Amino acid sequence: MDFGTTQFKGKEYTLTSDADFTGRLLDGGYTNYHEAENGEDYDFEMSAKAKDQEGNEYMVYWIFTCDDVERELDSYDYDNAHRVELISE
Repeated sequence: MDFGTTQFKGKEYTLTSDADFTGRLLDGGYTNYHEAENGEDYDFEMSAKAKDQEGNEYMVYWIFTCDDVERELDSYDYDNAHRVELISE
């Protein structure tokens, strides 16, 4: 199954799973869902597993701003990850 690719700091990662909510509370100037007033924009984090060209496994993360509660998750731009963490080499 093809989940696509993403970039981080000039390196390409091939996604091996669908992106899903992390449920993590964001700090550093982000507005979490529970902090947003009725109808106000809020930020959320998504993650998915990925591999690099050498076969190393990673977890990639994106932070998005929800500006429309009706917006579908697949309409967000997953081309560039916010951060990447190594799972195994």
